[in-house]
Amino acid sequence: MPASSVGGLNAWGTYMLAALALLVVLSPALSSASRDAREASDLRYLEGVRAVLDSLRPGVAASFSFGVSAAGDPISAGGHTLASSYGSGAVEVHSEALLPNMTLRPATPYLASVSGGQIVVVQGG
Repeated sequence: MPASSVGGLNAWGTYMLAALALLVVLSPALSSASRDAREASDLRYLEGVRAVLDSLRPGVAASFSFGVSAAGDPISAGGHTLASSYGSGAVEVHSEALLPNMTLRPATPYLASVSGGQIVVVQGG
């Protein structure tokens, strides 16, 4: 085998080994950044839904949706809490309104109103 072929194979092998080592070293940082971005996104959705529900008054209805179906996490509502969980993490916000026990799905239209002093949320707003 010519020396140039052996040198080329060694260079290619060294390059691949270095690329693999870089992935191993950066993997925890990339995972942490991804988790932080997802938490921030879920928190923005929670804050938006809370703002809509807390602003409701008798005689006022609001239609809303949040996120996109391929990239959003569902929101759980109940009592005075809105929460979203992802993988091993979770975020929650507290609402002034008394919320029904339900799960809100991303990219789904909802209609929220106040009936008998309680928040009512129905799908298809």
